[in-house]
Amino acid sequence: MNIIIAKTAGFCSGVQRGIGLIEKALAAQGKPLYALNFPVHNAVAVSGLIGRGLKFLNSLDGLAKDGALLIGTHGACPEVYAVAQANGIEIVDATCPMVKRVQRTARMAAGHSDMVIIVGNRNHTEVKSVCEWAGTGKALVIESVDDVRNIPRGLSLAIVSQTTFSCREFGMIVDFIRKSAASGAIEVFRTICPATFRRQEEVRELAGIADKIFIIGDSSSANSLRLVETALFENTPAKLVSSSGEITAEDLEGVEILGISAGASTPDEVIRQCKNKIITIADNAHVTSG
Repeated sequence: MNIIIAKTAGFCSGVQRGIGLIEKALAAQGKPLYALNFPVHNAVAVSGLIGRGLKFLNSLDGLAKDGALLIGTHGACPEVYAVAQANGIEIVDATCPMVKRVQRTARMAAGHSDMVIIVGNRNHTEVKSVCEWAGTGKALVIESVDDVRNIPRGLSLAIVSQTTFSCREFGMIVDFIRKSAASGAIEVFRTICPATFRRQEEVRELAGIADKIFIIGDSSSANSLRLVETALFENTPAKLVSSSGEITAEDLEGVEILGISAGASTPDEVIRQCKNKIITIADNAHVTSG
């Protein structure tokens, strides 16, 4: 079996930066570090941070002044910053710079457009934060072309996207808005992360030569799920794998060429474990980098 591993599988620069900031804050041991949600969407990575001392809260009400507040890689709404600052609570801001860019863009665009359209998953932490940065009553989340009918007519629109959204779907949605929404001016900001684009392109290329593709990532990871969708759109069987324990001999039956990629928050350790499990199962496995 030939195993081809995508070049950009694993931590992106935003996650690497975020994990580094969090580990540095935890190592300082000056005060406890608290988070309101998972700083990255990978259970293994988060478990490692918990082991180093990261704690979680349900709300800011439970955060004592002797603690520090962690803003995860997906960002937070302005209110979180305001409450922490008003109470003299130190902030460790691990927000991905690409997410910060979307937040700034949404706030800026809200100043001159009637409505900011955010293309993404409305339940995702990043998208929720971008909505708040755009301002109350100024943002509308669009998850698919079916949602375009919800856009009020006659308004000027600014369109941004979740950093990990499908490049193909974003283009389709923008085209659909242009054709079907009777609106004023439409301004499009392409805020999908370049790393997301590269990963999706690599998976698309792998789908052209592989019999099957494994995407190593957590089920809570939006970018991992998008990679699975990318492979399936190219009519190549794909499976999301969160750990080596989910890989079976049945998964590899009839597979001569296996493509592997991984989400932006998947630790190298997990990728290595999955690769070794496949090598153990497969006959005469040969591993190359895409």
